[in-house]
Amino acid sequence: MIIVMKRAPQKGFTIVELMIASAVFSIILLVALAGFTSIGRIFYKGVTINQTQDITNQILSDVTQHVQSAASISSNSGSTHYLTANGYNYYCVGGTRYTLNLMHQLDTSQAEDYSVGGNFGLVRDQLPGSTACAAPCATSSGCPSGSVSFNKPIEMLANRMRLMKLDIASVNGQLYNVSVTVAFGDDDVFSNPTDPNTIECKGSEASQAFCAVNRLSTGVYQGLHS
Repeated sequence: MIIVMKRAPQKGFTIVELMIASAVFSIILLVALAGFTSIGRIFYKGVTINQTQDITNQILSDVTQHVQSAASISSNSGSTHYLTANGYNYYCVGGTRYTLNLMHQLDTSQAEDYSVGGNFGLVRDQLPGSTACAAPCATSSGCPSGSVSFNKPIEMLANRMRLMKLDIASVNGQLYNVSVTVAFGDDDVFSNPTDPNTIECKGSEASQAFCAVNRLSTGVYQGLHS
C-alpha cells in the first residue's frame, strides 16, 4: 500500500504586507535620520560656539596682559579708538602692535597676506627696539617713512573667523576698557554683518550650526605690572 503524504500549505507575505512593512521601515529610517541630523547640528553648533569663545577669550587675555605691563598705549580719542596709517588700523600697546583687518573672514587655506585688506584678521607682532608706534608695513619694495615691517607676526584668529571689533579705550587716567567681538561663519548666516554691535546669527537651525558671535569686555589698569 502506498501512503501519500500531503504537505501543509506554506504561508508567505503578500505584496500588500511587504509594501506596508517597507513603508513603515522607511518612516522609521527617516525619523532616525532626522534625529541624527539634528544631533549633528547641535554638536557642530556647540563646537562652533566653544571655538569662537576660546579665541575671543585668548585675544582679550593677551591684550589685557600687555596693557597691564605697557608703559604707553597709542590710540586716538575717536569712536573707534585705533590709529589709521598707510591703510592699516592698529594699536601699539607698549612694544606690542595689534593690526586689525575688520570684518574680513580669515581663510587659512589661502596664503597669509599682511598687505592692506589682505588675508588676515588680527595680527600681533613686536616693534623692534625702542621704535615708536609705527604703522605696519608689508611690502617687498621698502616701507614708507614712519612705518615698520611686520616683525614675527602671529595671526590670532582661526579659520572662517572675522574680527568685528577690538577697542582699547581710555576710561579714566590709566584705566582702560578692552572690548572684543569675534564672529564665525559666512556672510549669509549673519544679520547686520557690518555692525559689530548688532551682528547676530540668523536663519534656520541648519545655517546657525556654523555661525557664532561672541562679545567680551573688561576693565584693566595700564602699567599695573610694569
